[in-house]
Amino acid sequence: MRTTQTHAAYPYDQPRRLFTVPAGQVALYRANFRVCGCTCATRWWYEDWTVRVANAPARPGLFTERAPQQIADHRVHLYGGHARRRTT
Repeated sequence: MRTTQTHAAYPYDQPRRLFTVPAGQVALYRANFRVCGCTCATRWWYEDWTVRVANAPARPGLFTERAPQQIADHRVHLYGGHARRRTT
């Protein structure tokens, strides 16, 4: 079976450390990517990540009952330029 190498076309740089989560806290990481296959194929696909992490014992409702204390939002406009931020 042959595998094809893929890479993120945008964003180019990836963070090394997002944050440090102290004991008892919850954090949120958001990112989006435009990904392409090998140079012989012009297929694109998109990924949108929302990852919640906690430095606390697992329990039901851990991520839904409280807001994250730390947020790393690395979403970008997938064709370059500034991200289109939404406010709620």
